[in-house]
Amino acid sequence: MAKKKNQSFNMPYPWVRIYWTDPTSRAEWQTKKDLETFNPTLCVETGYLFNQKKGITRVFSSYNIGDDGSIDDYGCTTVIPTKLITKIEYGTFKPTRGPRPSRNR
Repeated sequence: MAKKKNQSFNMPYPWVRIYWTDPTSRAEWQTKKDLETFNPTLCVETGYLFNQKKGITRVFSSYNIGDDGSIDDYGCTTVIPTKLITKIEYGTFKPTRGPRPSRNR
């Protein structure tokens, strides 16, 4: 039985919000006081958690769906050293499979 277009798509990856610290640098002169208060930047990444392996966390937020209904390609990807992550929040998000664009022009 062929899949119907516009049917629900079952996303196999969880939607996450990741908080992580990013090393920060400056190439300018700083006073002692400035340097003592200079801290890493807290960053936030949102997207789908692809995996966490060998100390690396992989996230993506865009994807395309093949004719068979599975994910073909991943876009807007980020890799973060897992040891820099301070917190991961899991959320819910139910994407739907939209209509396939016509390939005949």
